[in-house]
Amino acid sequence: MPSPPAPMPTGIAPVYSAKPIAKGVRLLQMVLPQGAVGGPLIITTIEVDPRAAKGVRVEAALGGDLVWGTDPTLGRENVSALTFRTGAVAAINASFFPFAGNPIGLHVQHGELVTEPASGRALFAVMKSGSTRFDALTYEGSVRGTDDISFPLDGLNRAPGKPEKNGAAKNELLLYTPIFFRATLPAKDRFETALRVSPALPLAAGRDITGTVTRTGEGGGLPLEMGAIVLSGSGTGADFLRRTAGTVGAKVTVRLEMRTPSGRSFDLSGVREAVTGGPQLITDGKILAVAGTEGFDNSFSTTLHPRSAVGTTPDGKILLVTVDGRQKGVSRGISLPELAQRMQQMGCTHALNLDGGGSTASSVGGLIVNSPSGSVERPVASMLVVYAPPLDSRSDPFPGQRTLDASSARTVHVGETLPLFSTASAPAVVVGSRDGIGYVTQADGQFHATRAGRGVVGWVIPGSKTPVRTIPITVLGAETSGEEGFTPALTLTPDPADPYRATLTLKVMNRDGALLVGERVNISVESGIGPVQTASVTTDNSGMARTVLTWNIGSLPPSRVVTISSSGNRFTAKKIRAEPLLIRP
Repeated sequence: MPSPPAPMPTGIAPVYSAKPIAKGVRLLQMVLPQGAVGGPLIITTIEVDPRAAKGVRVEAALGGDLVWGTDPTLGRENVSALTFRTGAVAAINASFFPFAGNPIGLHVQHGELVTEPASGRALFAVMKSGSTRFDALTYEGSVRGTDDISFPLDGLNRAPGKPEKNGAAKNELLLYTPIFFRATLPAKDRFETALRVSPALPLAAGRDITGTVTRTGEGGGLPLEMGAIVLSGSGTGADFLRRTAGTVGAKVTVRLEMRTPSGRSFDLSGVREAVTGGPQLITDGKILAVAGTEGFDNSFSTTLHPRSAVGTTPDGKILLVTVDGRQKGVSRGISLPELAQRMQQMGCTHALNLDGGGSTASSVGGLIVNSPSGSVERPVASMLVVYAPPLDSRSDPFPGQRTLDASSARTVHVGETLPLFSTASAPAVVVGSRDGIGYVTQADGQFHATRAGRGVVGWVIPGSKTPVRTIPITVLGAETSGEEGFTPALTLTPDPADPYRATLTLKVMNRDGALLVGERVNISVESGIGPVQTASVTTDNSGMARTVLTWNIGSLPPSRVVTISSSGNRFTAKKIRAEPLLIRP
């Protein structure tokens, strides 16, 4: 087993825990407490040994099982929701994403190519042979007509590019497969053609794919049928398709090329699962100089952030690591050089940084076992998911020692801790939480309340007949500071045709420019002696929401106070004052 990372010199010792959660799978956690040199820091690791038992494996997964979706997150999903929905043993977040459902870089699941490599970005792959691979691939695609004229294929399974600054359509050609969504996205100035292909799906790289046109359409929105692909073009890409593949029965040739840094063609057929991150941290046991590499600037490397990573050891284990951060008094975050050092100390000879920040999340049995930086999970585009046979049947390991039971809710205050089990029982059970009200520490079975609100704490008893148990928790008191720094920007715009009516527009983003998407926001209008109006809106994929505020002045005081609050407690409530001449019912 990997050795615990060597702590920095300090009089306060780190606290370690190691808990089996399935055959070949353990949950490891290191807590470096507040007051220790280099603390506080929480590192949570899912250790997977595919050789331990048949069926132990790591898979890549898309949020919601498809690339795209019509929900406010555009197809993303919480890590804990996926583990609960699929019955997976555990999972962590994986690739970077553009606040939509498409991962950035190569994504392969169950041998199916979903998205193309991002040139220069490192990736982690699980091969069909069972081995693992870290690499960086380049991509080049093309579509060729029977006239032997080709056009570059810009990418796979992502949203069409935005028009140029002058309003002209972007010159682009994209390819879609059924794993994208039920149809391509509606977009003016696009021409699309559906094709039956040979060889059949999944897409192959490094050889010609012949397609026969079965359907064409203007304006996007062409259905994605099983066994078929859709080519979608705009600008000169649309012109090429109309000319080359604009009639049913026409034939085109698609070719996807992927190459290693040395220029050699990469055979995708041997890949079972793959996700992309960056930068690469360790290769062949050596820590790499990562500052300014793979398109990331120096500050990304040196700043203390929450991080996620994947690494492998010489004996074949796969480590899925999360490091919490941006939480004063809880966990400071980590730089990439220190992350590489920590993973090397855990025995990794290869390691790759994944998406981090508010995306960093680790889940076991549908519960969150780390402390996400925004408290509430961020929906993500892709994940690394662990499946394994359950441990041999076990009885309840702590009869009579439970301090909480599933029939009774509990109320605590921000800053308080709640013992879920006695310390003697804690090694036998995995504890976790949901809904962003706090986090748990595995060694002592303690729940730490960090944010006011209602949520759930629970525990997983590996091998038992009822492995996951939960109870409701209410946390009272003010929120803690130092999470992701989400702040709503508010604007009241009078209706030019009605001086007693106004539109409230809000946009929620944090100090790093990340948008808060799909958040239900409560709006309350008060007159000074009581509420006048309430409303609830949900932020869209640009972090924005709008509602019309109206009311009669009547005999109430003229001024109004509009309060904006987050249903998920993602930001501190914000108030603005409005004069009655701006709004009415």
